[in-house]
Amino acid sequence: MYGGDQMLIWRGFGFLTVVILFGALILTQLAVDALSGEGTYEANPYLYGGFALIVGGIATHLVGHWLDRRSRTRDLVDQATGERFVLQDRNDLFWISMRAWGLVAIAAGSVMFLIGVFEVVRSG
Repeated sequence: MYGGDQMLIWRGFGFLTVVILFGALILTQLAVDALSGEGTYEANPYLYGGFALIVGGIATHLVGHWLDRRSRTRDLVDQATGERFVLQDRNDLFWISMRAWGLVAIAAGSVMFLIGVFEVVRSG
């Protein structure tokens, strides 16, 4: 039952946006610390976190695109007016599609990554 006072947080598989992006951040931290030593990620979180958001954003965008291509569509016809409506499954988080969230993450990750690079250049 959908009441007017309920808030919709995700639709379809939109929750995967958070899972993919958070997973990319966690996996990157684990990989960086395992390969370069404990505390490496924390020494420059903008560099590595930005990289993780770029990779996670690409994955989110691609998964969203794949889900959108698989989505079912239904044509409905209003009996009174004869007007046709097309209903399509959606996969979004806070009314924003997974594909768009992927692009936002890529943009944010790029800015973070550049800040991290400038931190390395400035300190090194």
